[in-house]
Order: sequence, then C-alpha cells, then structure tokens
Amino acid sequence: MSPPGWPALRTAIDTGQARLVAAALEDLDEGQRRALAAEVRAYARPLARDFEMDRQFRRHRILALRVAGAGCLSGADTVARWLFRQDLRTWDEQDTTTEVLRVLRARQVPWLPELTRRLAARLRTDEWDHQRWRLIAELATSTELRDLEVPTSDGFVLGWARAQPTDGRLADTLAADPFFDALTPHLLEADGIGGLFAWSAAGWMGPGAGWPLALAALAASGRLERGRLLDRCLGRLLQGGRAAELRGFLLLHEALDPTLEEVAARTRDYSRLLADGPSRVAVAAQRALRRLDKAGRLEPDRLVEVSRAVLARPEKRLVRSQLSWLDAAARHRPEHAGQVLAAVAVAFAQEAAELQGRGLSVVLRHARHADEAARAELLDAAAALPADLAQRVASAPGGRLPVRQPTPSPALLVPAPRELSPAIGTPAELAEELAALSEDHQAVEPVALERLLAALVAFTRRDRAALADGLDPVLRRYRIQSWLPTDPAPQVTFLHEYQQLSWAVLAAVAPPARRRLLWGS
Repeated sequence: MSPPGWPALRTAIDTGQARLVAAALEDLDEGQRRALAAEVRAYARPLARDFEMDRQFRRHRILALRVAGAGCLSGADTVARWLFRQDLRTWDEQDTTTEVLRVLRARQVPWLPELTRRLAARLRTDEWDHQRWRLIAELATSTELRDLEVPTSDGFVLGWARAQPTDGRLADTLAADPFFDALTPHLLEADGIGGLFAWSAAGWMGPGAGWPLALAALAASGRLERGRLLDRCLGRLLQGGRAAELRGFLLLHEALDPTLEEVAARTRDYSRLLADGPSRVAVAAQRALRRLDKAGRLEPDRLVEVSRAVLARPEKRLVRSQLSWLDAAARHRPEHAGQVLAAVAVAFAQEAAELQGRGLSVVLRHARHADEAARAELLDAAAALPADLAQRVASAPGGRLPVRQPTPSPALLVPAPRELSPAIGTPAELAEELAALSEDHQAVEPVALERLLAALVAFTRRDRAALADGLDPVLRRYRIQSWLPTDPAPQVTFLHEYQQLSWAVLAAVAPPARRRLLWGS
C-alpha cells in the first residue's frame, strides 16, 4: 500500500513538473518524507534505464524526480549522491536550483552545512555544471547557513571562476563578488585554472574580460597582495602540467610584469624554471634573468650554474639565446670570462653542428681572457668536437696546448692483415689437411676451410680419380659421426656450415664404396 501523499507526488513527477513536486512536499514532516523515500527510489530505477521514452518527456521527469529525492531522502551523503547521480542526468537541463533549494530549506534539517560541503567536494574540475555550482553557492550564502565556511574545493573554486561574466571589466566584477576574499587565496591552486586564464585571454574576448589582466589590476590596486600572487604563479609554473595550463600562468606572469627587485628576490625559482621547465616557461625565465644580469644584479656563479644546465638542453632556440647571453657577459665582464667560457664548453656536446659552432665562436672571441684552469676545461670538453674544431680550441689565443684526442673505441680497431697460407698443391697434401680437420675441427678457422674447399674443387676438375685415391686413407680412417655434434639441437655456426659443405664435397668425389663408409652406412 502506498504511503499518504505518494499519488499526488507521483502525478507531479509523471507530468514532469518540478514546481508541483516542491509544492507537494512543502508541508510534510520528516516522518512523512522518509515514508516516501522508498517510492522515489523505486520510481528512479526503470527511468534511469528507459532510453526508449521520448527524450523531452524523460528529461522533465528526471528533473522533477531530482527535486523529489532532495525533499524525501535523509542524510547529507545520501542526498549529495542523489543530486549527482550520473544515470539521472540530462545534458540539456533546465535550472531546478530554485525548487531544490525550496524543498531543502523547508526541511530545516541540521545536516545542510554538511550537504553543502559534500556537494562542493563532488564538483569536478574537468566538467562545467553551472546548475550544480549555483545550487552550492546559494546554499553557502543562505541565511540558514550563515556560520558555514565557504567551500574551497578545486571544483567549487573553478566553478566560481567560470561563472564570472565575460563582458565588461572583470576586475570590477571580481572586486564586488561576495566570494572574492574567501576564494582568491585558493584560485591559483585549483586544477584547471590555468586553462581558464588562457581561454579568457583569447583575442575574441573583451579587453577587460581576461583573468590575467584582471588579477594584475587587482594586485596593482592593492585588493590582492602582489608578492603572494607572483609566488603562487611561479609555484604553478614550477609544478609543471599541461601546455594549456602553463600558458595561462605565463600570461599571468606577463601581465604582472615583475620588477627587477621582484625577480632578484626570486632568483632561485627563475633559475629552476630555466634549467628544468618546459620550453616556453624556460624562455620566460631566461628573459627575466637576463634582464637582471644586464642590470648587474645576477651573481656570476649563478649565471654559470644555470648556463651549464641550459646548454645541455635539446631546444636550439634556448641554447642559442643562452650562448648569446654568455657572449655578452664575457664581453662586459672579462674578469669572469674564464668561468663563462667553461660553461660555454658544455655546448660542445650538443648534437647539432650549428650549436657546436656557435659555442666555438664564443670561446674563440674571449679565449685570451681565460685562465689556465678554464683552458684545461675547454680542452677536455673539446674532445667531443670534430678534430678540426678541437684543433681550433687548442690554437685559440692565449697560448698553445696539445689537444687531448679521444681514445678510439675498441670496437673500431681494425686487426692487422695476416699472410695467407699457400694453396694446397697435391691431393696427398689435401688428405693431410682433411685429417687434421677431423682430429681437431673446433680449431679450424673459416679461412682454412675455404682453402680446403678450393683445393677439392680444383683437384676434382683436374683429375677426379687421383683425388679419390689420395683421399681413400682419410675416408677409411674417419667417419662423419666422429666430428658431427652430438647435441640433438646443435647451434648452427659459420664453422659448422663450412664443415658440412666440406664433407658434402668429399661425398661427391669419393667412389660409391667409400661414400657408404663416409656416411656410416
């Protein structure tokens, strides 16, 4: 028997009218709602699997059923899972936020703050759901939950950012937003926010709608703490990630346009980005540090350290820029030329001949300022260069030193030619050689086997009978079984193949009686 109130509620769900569902539940107490919960769940099972129903009709029923579950099910976790059910979701939903809020507020249950937190935790960063985000935002700002802390999950923060209008001046809109102070400290930590920054800065957006420029403007006005914003931006660049994410943070860094003082205070971070960051990030870090060096505020040791890492990277553009920077550094501060050139020598190990040549040109321009220790390091590194370029390093101004030639690889050593034994002159000599082969076939080299085969072929053409008579003692003394491998699956080798061929020729040359003896028959 159905509980009281179910016929009216079912009629409202059947007709897909979310407002009638909310009205039917509004005056019920918690006991009556709990009694209806089982009916609501049972109604959902066939509907979730019914894809034959008219799409529009099914969509309205699902929306009405969602409101019914929010008004009847008990507990924060149960209601949160109900509102996020994937099998009761439509992709062209109308907003039922007003009706869901109406039934939830009418219940006056103590678990609404926990429901708000659980809903916020379920928001995904890779999927934009404006209705669900708006429901959570409305709950978070409702007077009933005045003591609730604003959710700061990645999904809620990113949803808040996505909900901002794309027309007008974003900085002014953000400054007046009720969530601004609570969410901006977590903004740059949200997964996916960099992609939103990059999207908002696209050329087709309004000039004031981009997030990077808006945040920079808020930092300039004092509404955001500039130093903290810059630190968080660099932190996300150091963290790495997808190209679209990093592009958004690079745009923010560009909009902030750090001063020399700000770069100097973060030299370590920029050095790490230049040495290990993705290519576009490293280029931005290189530009910032070079500007610092041009102002005379970058320590030479730091320049040398980071240059060694950069010149080992595969990106040609980055290496060319670093070599140009080191060339200028050696020209402006010749007293540090030795350190600089020692760093330049790392480029000698580059695979690209162009980069090796650029590095060599820098060395040759400033070699006269290098001390003995630097020249020794240059000569060691020159071993990676072709011989002609290595000789130019050794002959650079400042004194001549011998080039340390690389040790040839043992695999490239060519053995000296050996004198070959003379050809076999008689059948009797051939018989002796074959006897030696049968006694110790493992010691015979391929060259010796070729010599035997050549003699067999030659004597067969000249005098087959004389050859057969000369080999007769060998054929009597040895059988093929005496030297064939006993392994049932012998390893086929070059020597084995030649031995098989030798005995095949012998079998062809020998008289029939000796041939049977040869094969052991």
